[in-house]
Amino acid sequence: MTVSLHDIPPELWVEDELTRVYLEALWPLVGSPITIKVGGGCNSIKALVQEHRRQGRRNVFGLVDRDFRRPASTSWLTTADHVFVLPRLEMENYLLDWQAMATASSPPRDATYFETRGRAYAQENLLWWMVCRKVLVQYYRLVNERFPGHPPIPVADLEAARGYICNQHWWTAIGATVAAEVTNNSLTQKLQQAYAKHENQLRSDAWRNEFSGKEIFGWLRGHMGIPYSGNPLDAAEKIALWQTKNRAVSAAQDLFDLYDEIKRRLMPSTPNP
Repeated sequence: MTVSLHDIPPELWVEDELTRVYLEALWPLVGSPITIKVGGGCNSIKALVQEHRRQGRRNVFGLVDRDFRRPASTSWLTTADHVFVLPRLEMENYLLDWQAMATASSPPRDATYFETRGRAYAQENLLWWMVCRKVLVQYYRLVNERFPGHPPIPVADLEAARGYICNQHWWTAIGATVAAEVTNNSLTQKLQQAYAKHENQLRSDAWRNEFSGKEIFGWLRGHMGIPYSGNPLDAAEKIALWQTKNRAVSAAQDLFDLYDEIKRRLMPSTPNP
């Protein structure tokens, strides 16, 4: 029996409520709607998608922030595991659409007003904050790279447990790695390199993609007539509506491409007998 795609609603699992509300307002969900669900952090999303697909539900996808992961070497839409990693730091970076913010603000303002204040906020408040975050992530990766997984069952005794851990590459290499990298000189060098990179981003438009969209959007909401303590979902919806009407010039083209890619991948699933 052939199963219609309309009988198997596709699902996209995302990390938070703002992403869900924003995408639902942004995408033209007609015909075969994509149900957007909140699943928590990156690891939770990956586990959810993997489990659903293991059960034969092939129209289940995931979407996560890139955060400080290394950018994909190929198009972010070509992922084979069906969990898409945004090419920008966070989902909120797509809300830093100056014309959309200007139109949605009350009273209306011009786009330059938001761009100027967003860049100044990033320069004055987030530059060294981003540098510190990036270096901390580098040390986290240093310690956790090739970290051993669970041992197979059974582990018979103390010697077996010791043997499993001691035979791992991580165990044999971590001491020398930490000794070489976790030093005051190394820390200073990493901080200086990260600072140079982020400062250079501020000289171009790259900062809008690489600095924390969560922090910048949260601050700029006040200039839209929505206080920082107000509901961010209202601002996200207003920006999305403008972006949908002005797709060709909006800052959200990546997300329209994602919608098209998910539709392209949809397929009927084989029903259970």
